[in-house]
Amino acid sequence: MISQLLIHLKKESLVAAITCIVVGILFIAWPGGLLTFLLRILALILLIEGVICLVRLIRSQDSLQRNSYVLPMAACLFVGLLLLAAPRFVAGIFPVIIGLFLLFHGLKGIATARHGSRSTMGGILGSVIMMIVGILLIARPFGALKVLMVFVGIALVYDGLVMFRLTGGVSEKARQFREGHDKNIIDVDYKEEDIN
Repeated sequence: MISQLLIHLKKESLVAAITCIVVGILFIAWPGGLLTFLLRILALILLIEGVICLVRLIRSQDSLQRNSYVLPMAACLFVGLLLLAAPRFVAGIFPVIIGLFLLFHGLKGIATARHGSRSTMGGILGSVIMMIVGILLIARPFGALKVLMVFVGIALVYDGLVMFRLTGGVSEKARQFREGHDKNIIDVDYKEEDIN
């Protein structure tokens, strides 16, 4: 029973490790194309959900229930069509928002450091770095997402390799259990005693 459980755990760990490594390599080798592909899949899912809401809206007899489908339907169809038509534009929105935040925070940091409420040199240097990163995110949002995807890919490959190593440990435990050579298991006879 336990041996079968360990074998099943080993198979699941191997599949998870291989999946992490393959997806990680795709993220590293093809970050822009993969991002566009994933956004298009998300667009199709949203469009299907929007059509489902539209069908429910048409079939519903209750006006309150019909009204509850209008907003989700409109949102799903709008975002789905936008993602399908311009995935790079949508993907570029998030880094621009983060870039604007960093730029604003950097400017605020410089103003604060100039008035002496912070360590002047360290405050100005940190604020300038923040502003540079913010400007880069605003100027090249899709490029910033590609870099992020490469980092995610590296993390996934590393995670997959760690899972492979752990799977080797599970395999060894399963083999020891099958052979009955596991030194950590103590086999004793069970004897019921009456405590009276």
